[in-house]
Amino acid sequence: MGSSLTTPLNIADESKTSAKKKKICCVCLDTKKLRDECIVNLGEQKCKKYIDDHNQCLRNEGFYTPYKNAINYLFYFVYLKKKKKKNS
Repeated sequence: MGSSLTTPLNIADESKTSAKKKKICCVCLDTKKLRDECIVNLGEQKCKKYIDDHNQCLRNEGFYTPYKNAINYLFYFVYLKKKKKKNS
């Protein structure tokens, strides 16, 4: 009886570990592209559907999306890319 209870817990732990191995920049590329193009061309207000779709995709992949608006999220990654280029 005790061993049957530990098996599901181990499966859950493995799924959390595999989600941590993924990088947020490398998942949901299709929804990310649609979201970014929409924001650049139309602005954040008109792209709520694409933003929500991308956030849901990230959550499905095991990521927590802390940013309340996509502009902050987008600028954060632009900042990281620039910072990375400076350090190279």
